[in-house]
Amino acid sequence: MNERVLLTATPGGHLQELLEWVRRIADLPCDRVWVTARTPQTTSLLAGEDVIWVPPVQTRQLGRVLASVPLANAIARRVRPSMVVSTGAALTVPYVQAAILRGAVGHFIESATRTGTLSLTGRIMELTPGVRMHVQAPRGGSDPRWSPSGSLFESFAPELAAPTPIRKVVVTLGTERFDFSRAVRALVPLLPRGADILWQVGSTATAPPIGRAVTLLPHADLAAQFAEADLVVTHAGVGSVLTALDAGQCPLVLPRASRYAEHVDDHQLDLGATLVDRSLAVVRDPYRLSGDDLAEAAARRTARRADAPRLCLRQGSGETASQATPIRPAPLGPAPVGPGPLVLAARASIPRGRMAPRQLIPPSPSVATAAAGQIRTRSPAIPPPSRRLGRTTRRAVAGAVLLLATGCSASAAPVPGDTGPGDAVTPPGGQAWVGRTQIGYAVWPHPGETFPDALTRQRAALGQPGVVRYFYGPRPLEWPPKEGFTGSTPLVVSFNRPPKDVLAGTHDGEIRDFLGRLPRDRVTWVAYEHEMDAKAASGDYTPTEVRAAFIHVARLINATGNPMIRRTLILTGWDYRNRLRLYWPGAANVDVLGVDIYQWTDEGVGRLFDGPLAVAAAYHKPLGIAEFGVWQGSDEQRAAFVGQVIRRLRGKVVFLTYFNADRDDVPGDHDWEISDLPLAAAAWRRASAG
Repeated sequence: MNERVLLTATPGGHLQELLEWVRRIADLPCDRVWVTARTPQTTSLLAGEDVIWVPPVQTRQLGRVLASVPLANAIARRVRPSMVVSTGAALTVPYVQAAILRGAVGHFIESATRTGTLSLTGRIMELTPGVRMHVQAPRGGSDPRWSPSGSLFESFAPELAAPTPIRKVVVTLGTERFDFSRAVRALVPLLPRGADILWQVGSTATAPPIGRAVTLLPHADLAAQFAEADLVVTHAGVGSVLTALDAGQCPLVLPRASRYAEHVDDHQLDLGATLVDRSLAVVRDPYRLSGDDLAEAAARRTARRADAPRLCLRQGSGETASQATPIRPAPLGPAPVGPGPLVLAARASIPRGRMAPRQLIPPSPSVATAAAGQIRTRSPAIPPPSRRLGRTTRRAVAGAVLLLATGCSASAAPVPGDTGPGDAVTPPGGQAWVGRTQIGYAVWPHPGETFPDALTRQRAALGQPGVVRYFYGPRPLEWPPKEGFTGSTPLVVSFNRPPKDVLAGTHDGEIRDFLGRLPRDRVTWVAYEHEMDAKAASGDYTPTEVRAAFIHVARLINATGNPMIRRTLILTGWDYRNRLRLYWPGAANVDVLGVDIYQWTDEGVGRLFDGPLAVAAAYHKPLGIAEFGVWQGSDEQRAAFVGQVIRRLRGKVVFLTYFNADRDDVPGDHDWEISDLPLAAAAWRRASAG
């Protein structure tokens, strides 16, 4: 029997990932049919391939997913694939499920951006019987459908190149619906004047004042521009990054962040951390970008590896082609016209803005002849699909409908033992600790103000703190601090030192002396490199480096024998579960999990804090809120918010500190201070005292 594989992916990075996997999969059938939406990118990438063009589906467009079900059933019935392979996203769900219902073996390869948790499409595939899950980052769990595939980025290796003047720059900001004006504002002052600058702006609203801008280029044109450039700058989209690496570039990558409404979550920050870990890109947050970063990226190159490991789908992941009897895939490019059913999809106008196929139209013999080498044509025609769904089909899509309709963030598989949470994951609102919550604030002096003066000012407005947040930064580690101490008040203390220096033992003497002087009459929560996830995503270091340095500091703390020190791991609040898996140093090295959470838009208290509470419960650790703040709204609105936070978290977290600082002078930051707001300050005093 001639085996046939159905390959389906959403246009953009998902499709480029699947194309890369076609090169890497050792046992892919030669007879392959692609299912995707027609765009300039897909038309360019799939020239010469057998393609079924289907209506586009964007992120979480439930109506269009449901409208695609009849077409998916018709395609599966006529193509009859023995295997279906997908890299996501929403567009692919009905086509994968329809193929499986007709006997195909399903394989879903999770995106390279998902290093800690599954995507929404991945979670839908979990609910679909018959799908084998392949993930590019190591994961734990007992589900046999999960298996490591290795990373797509194993196909590339870093190379050094001689520094060259930057004469041509290509910038691509992504083509999804999210604006990335922050990158434009950061780049314009730094790009060399007189250089040839090409922008692919996509949906970004801010028009670049220098260079020439286009909305979207065909993939072949963009790849050619990348190959000719001295510097490539891109958002952290996997498709753009793969195109840059394939062109031999070491791109300057600017990840989008969800707190600025630049994406639905922070998977681009995680992709940035992966690229830094492999030395394949220079990754920076736009607000921390400098001219040196542009020069560094221009002075580096990458190359495709000839020895990249192969993936075997039939016999399990992690095997090489030599360990199996592979069915070699045909090379990408023109395919001969052969017998078989004709498949061409036509779009129709559907009332109320919904899109669905009206019919499948067979071309004439002359059209079929003209299409040879571009789109393989087949006959006879497929009849119009039925609008009625069978019971089995309805059950298969039920999980997809639920997830897409709710946009839920179901938890990823727990990592057992000392590498993550246990098997029982407490639902949102659960807690791993019940007791007294120490409530206080960060002391942040105004310009020219001393620490004691700032503490006196804040105490007058917000009352006596139950805990004080203290930042060391690069300053010498001394106890008590030179600028004044807080009496007998417990402290949450953080300090930063470069992970490579810590691992080399450069600061051991200073850290030992500091830890040895910490008080033994009250608790001190000590955090090394707070918000390490944000710094790693910005390219300061890799997750591997800072995780190892945290373990080193934890051992120095253990050596003090001080029972009042609590080893505290503090990360940012967005996408907390995903980040924690990357930086988790093991349960033996952490006493308390900490999180910094800010209300950047209009999120409610539950949406901000329930996720970290559930994660802490899953990891069987108490949670502390090291920083939180609100900058929007009137005095009355901010008063209501801080009161709600304290009432919601009292007794559920070990400490709760407000970041009482005016940071309007920092690009992208805001005035979080409430000590100068009468209603908000009074609300804080009442809630914290109660």
